[in-house]
Amino acid sequence: MVVARIHGGGLGDTFCLTSVMREIHRRYGWRFVVVTRFPELFRHHPLVDRLYAYTELGFLHRRAIKWMLRHCTESGPDSRVARFEYAPGRMPSRDEFLRDHRRRISLAQLHSEHWGLGLDYANLRNDVHFGADEIVQLGNALPAATPYALIKPTANSRWTPNKDWSHERFQDVVDAFPRVTWVQTGERDEPPLRGVIDWRGRSSLRELLYIVSRARLVLGPEGFLNHAASAFDVPSIVVASGYAHPELALYASTIAVVRSPQVPCAPCWLREPCPVPGKPCTGDITVHEVASAVNAVLASPIVREPQSVIL
Repeated sequence: MVVARIHGGGLGDTFCLTSVMREIHRRYGWRFVVVTRFPELFRHHPLVDRLYAYTELGFLHRRAIKWMLRHCTESGPDSRVARFEYAPGRMPSRDEFLRDHRRRISLAQLHSEHWGLGLDYANLRNDVHFGADEIVQLGNALPAATPYALIKPTANSRWTPNKDWSHERFQDVVDAFPRVTWVQTGERDEPPLRGVIDWRGRSSLRELLYIVSRARLVLGPEGFLNHAASAFDVPSIVVASGYAHPELALYASTIAVVRSPQVPCAPCWLREPCPVPGKPCTGDITVHEVASAVNAVLASPIVREPQSVIL
């Protein structure tokens, strides 16, 4: 079976295909040929027979893949080609986004519905697989001795500014736990926090996944780290906005801190800045609420089964 996600820049969107693949294999026994812009997410995956980095293919190969996706993708369990996205070459309209994303279901379920699948996602979890030799190499990339808490205070503002909480409030949370070793990840141009180990822009995607796997907890807005944490049962505290409903990226490992009651305009799916003064969906979430979630995780025993790591 061919699985392709070659359009769009969302790591989290692409990563969720691993949970879809696992369910398809469980249901039908199929294995996969994967075409993606992010081959690092699927490296060493035991269900992937062929892995193609779309950006490394030649012009004719790209044209052939796009033709196949455009003309061979079907709906229903008998189809063997899955696109897992909107039509190639265009962005979905706002009406399409709202139609698909106002429902309280997960991103993986949305992927499967685009293809006409009805799979069971009661125990949703993404997959990451490391080779034995790779684990030794990645161990040298750890930013600190475990345990540490991984924090990314800034969301992907290139897509929307409305997932962000407050950089100053994340700083207040860090300051509330001076005995915790905090490691900040993210892009190099994102604002730094004080009192943390600065790991912005210093890790490859595979290194970042391994760093997530060894973390005591992950803290930040909704984004890729939350999807990654699910693969390793790492507690992921998400300061959720009203941009999307929390169920879109809610795993067993996710602890969503959400305004209650949520604002009536949520989920808004606005890519332009929120027009409501103070953006109350996140503005009304207090430092105390987030710090309480962090404290609850730190006080709990570590119960983790990193099934996605090949030892």
